Amino acid sequence: MRARIAALRESAEMGMLEGRAMESMPKMADTDSDIYYYEADESIGGSGSVAAGIVEPPPEVVTTMTVTNITRVQADQLLDSLWGLDGYVNGTVEAFDANRAVMRIVTTGPAATEIAAFLNGAEYPGFVIRAEAKDENAIQASALGIARQQFNALVPVFDFVVSPQNGVNAAHALEYMAAARAALRPDAPPDLFRDMLFLTGEAVLRNYAADTGFFDSPPSVPDAALAAFPDMAILLTGTYGLALSRSARHAEALAHFSRAHEFKDKTSADIARPLVNRSFANEIAMGVQTAAGALPGMEKASAALEQLKSSLDGEGESLKLTIVQAGLHYKSEDYEKALSLYGDAEKEAARYTNLRGVAAHALLGRGNCAIMLRRHEEAAEAFARAADLADNALLKGTALAHLARVRLFTGGYEEAQAAARGAADIADQFALSSLSWQARYTLGRALEAQDRLEPALEQFRAAADALEASAAAPETQDADAEDLFRYAAALCARMKNPEAALQFMERGRAYAMKTEFQKSSVQFKDRDRQRSAQQLEDYQKKIGAIETRLETAAAAPPSDSAAQPVEELKKSLHDTQREYIKFVTELERTHPELASLYKIEPLDLVKIRKHLPPDMAVVSYVIGGDALYVFLVRADRLVYRETPVDGDTLTAQIKLMRSIISNPRGADADRAARMENFRRGAARLYDILIKPVAADLEGAESVGLLPNGILNFVPFQALVPSDGTADYLVRRHALFYLDSLSAVSNAAPMAANSGSHLFAFGNADETLPAAEREVDALKTLFTDATVYLRRSATETQAKSLSEKPGIFHFATHGALDFKDISQSYITLAPDAGEDGRFTIEEVWGYWWGGSALVALSACSTALGELTVRGKAVNPAGAFLNAGAPSVLASLWNVDDAATAELMRRFYENLTSMQKAEALRAAQIALMDDPATSHPYYWAPFMLIGDWR
Repeated sequence: MRARIAALRESAEMGMLEGRAMESMPKMADTDSDIYYYEADESIGGSGSVAAGIVEPPPEVVTTMTVTNITRVQADQLLDSLWGLDGYVNGTVEAFDANRAVMRIVTTGPAATEIAAFLNGAEYPGFVIRAEAKDENAIQASALGIARQQFNALVPVFDFVVSPQNGVNAAHALEYMAAARAALRPDAPPDLFRDMLFLTGEAVLRNYAADTGFFDSPPSVPDAALAAFPDMAILLTGTYGLALSRSARHAEALAHFSRAHEFKDKTSADIARPLVNRSFANEIAMGVQTAAGALPGMEKASAALEQLKSSLDGEGESLKLTIVQAGLHYKSEDYEKALSLYGDAEKEAARYTNLRGVAAHALLGRGNCAIMLRRHEEAAEAFARAADLADNALLKGTALAHLARVRLFTGGYEEAQAAARGAADIADQFALSSLSWQARYTLGRALEAQDRLEPALEQFRAAADALEASAAAPETQDADAEDLFRYAAALCARMKNPEAALQFMERGRAYAMKTEFQKSSVQFKDRDRQRSAQQLEDYQKKIGAIETRLETAAAAPPSDSAAQPVEELKKSLHDTQREYIKFVTELERTHPELASLYKIEPLDLVKIRKHLPPDMAVVSYVIGGDALYVFLVRADRLVYRETPVDGDTLTAQIKLMRSIISNPRGADADRAARMENFRRGAARLYDILIKPVAADLEGAESVGLLPNGILNFVPFQALVPSDGTADYLVRRHALFYLDSLSAVSNAAPMAANSGSHLFAFGNADETLPAAEREVDALKTLFTDATVYLRRSATETQAKSLSEKPGIFHFATHGALDFKDISQSYITLAPDAGEDGRFTIEEVWGYWWGGSALVALSACSTALGELTVRGKAVNPAGAFLNAGAPSVLASLWNVDDAATAELMRRFYENLTSMQKAEALRAAQIALMDDPATSHPYYWAPFMLIGDWR
């Protein structure tokens, strides 16, 4: 029983309980074909044993899959899908030896011999396929034979399939379960344990795969089964609660959570208590918080929690729900009420020696509330007491990290350093990368505040290394991570080390992109690229699973003998990370564009300067606490300048300039006044951003700009000198923007822009007649252009052309969801199978490396709120990361008529000019026309990427 429950527990911890969605591998599409069953080889039934409810795997396990009536294409899909099973045989079950593990595939049907020959011998990192053709009657007999061996023959198979620590695929695990059921039919006797195991496992996996439809009509569970196996009953009812909460059925969710608590006290201490108290109870509490918080009105939420508390006998469980109540008030920004509830929970918990951990959790909540109320001394006291009361290393380390951050803010640098070192020591003991980098980042900040610059830089480097070491993308740490790289770069600049500063900024941009990509749900069109991406994801899941186990070990009481030895886990983590790095390095030869999203390469400034033409400069920026650092790179020099300005002042000036530039209309007097205000704001920003390196820009025909943070919102082309000696910056330099400094040296040889074929999409939703005229006008410049207008401008058509060489022009709407990149898209016409929303994730899934240019003549396609913290995540950035060498995009909602004129002139110029110069000439033409002289009309467009 314990082994079976452990498998379910691991599934819950890695999937359902952390809310991570699983990606499904390709499935068999032909309904006439059948993955008939999966069975354990006879050796399982012969040597597997069941003693005291514990199933031990046999010394040798050979898994057999039988398929019938599949085609050659489906067999190829099957081979692809098996990549998701590598982890199952490569270490998940100890009996699986990577050097001798075999996946037997038996084929039946008319093409059985041909399919078997095709499949036989396929090798995977963890196993090899041995395929053979067989008579279907023999297969049926074998299935009945397996069923008669009783359920113990199939439990090890189910165990290793449902365990996700090495990259489980929910769809495949469900197929295994369905096949296991089939193997037990038709004469398998009733078995309450077997039925509960199947039902619980399927519920976990369905929730894991976000298949909420499974929970619409929950199958009835016999009371006898629930009573006989309360440990599984907790997992089953708790899983239903979490799934129903996800479906916004919050009242039903709370009812299932109550049932889970009812079963808690009926479980056996040696199995269920560790499961419930150390992992699943916390997730149920989170589910209760979500469900109760979503009920209309705080009163209903609190009432629901009170009702749930009244059903609990254990004082600790009731206090946990009081903490959940406090969390609801904290979430609704009622910090005083939350503070009061946290205080009540802490005082009550302090009465019990076995509830020190509960008291520590309450104190953490109190500290967070006090911070929001700007009562920092009270917060520091709460965090310090939480660290003293913590009953496990993880809780203590978290409290110390919080204390360090508060003391850093209040200027108690010595206390901040002591707390941060304590948190870092715990992180090192358990290899907790998240706690490690945050503690070392705070320690570095405290050391820098005391002008201990070298030790501070050492801590920043250690923090960055720890942050990058984890393959799992953090969900809530993006802001602090960006601050880490920014502060480290600013410190290097302060230490007069511009090379190191640029290195940190490059690492920060790469990390931000890696994080966003890992959190997306990209499906690559190219099968080989998709297979590689799946392998990368599998590695990340393996690393993330080991990290989760280390966190579990750190969260266990010191006396817990059931925890896996930490040193063994740390070695496993190190070995898996090494394998991961080796795989990414090998991937650079086959799919460098994919590898670049996972591997953070050091910056090669020598190579970059070697690739810079003599008449080109690149300007990069780092925003420090009270200064802006400007870096200029040319073929013969690297210089940097420091401009005193605090971040708040800079942000206010940029926002003011943007508000003025976006409203050019009105009475003549008003327009003149606003224009004068704009020029003053543009001049102030020029003095901060350009003037420090203006002398070094002399002789630079082209200037590449690498803004950071809030500077991504600045239209540099519209900046003007404050002394009135020159006009807009774009009159003096052809400007282009870069997404990384390495892009200069990584630029591939460019084909000529003139003569490129044009693929144009316009007015897809029939609300932009000016966009349609814009595209029609382009046909006079590109006589053989392929044009798609209105309902013919479909998403399917755009995807089908992605790998064609040429220029892609999208004159249509763009939408940006600043919180969820999956909801950011270019509007195209819907068609069969496509919704007309060409999302960032879908753009990533196609290869645009054959294009010469992608032009996004749409609204705000180069802008995203995420750019405030670092690198832009938007349609323009997506095309660049999917191989497009250059993207023309906009900073704000554009004027239709002015955009059409600018695009016409740009493409005219492109026949004889490089892209950056062509855009510059088009912008100058519009600014020289009184009707479009205001920067609102010509300044939004920017060229990102290759300038040639």
